[in-house]
Amino acid sequence: LSLCDDGPGVPNEALSHLFEVFYRSDPSRQDPHRGSGLGLAIAANAIQRMNGTIDAKAGKNGGLEIVIWLPKAEE
Repeated sequence: LSLCDDGPGVPNEALSHLFEVFYRSDPSRQDPHRGSGLGLAIAANAIQRMNGTIDAKAGKNGGLEIVIWLPKAEE
């Protein structure tokens, strides 16, 4: 699953930190009333518990791309 946006993107040095609890790469988003910085950390934890992976990278057309891989369920 690949999710892309066309926003301003994230600096390369911040990409490896996006899944850390309470991390926010954009200084303008430090307002505690506009989110807690938990969303990607919770998503990463859930995906890892399902033996999957989640990664962030610069989008091909700018913005950010989040790539999620989940294994196929065994029957």
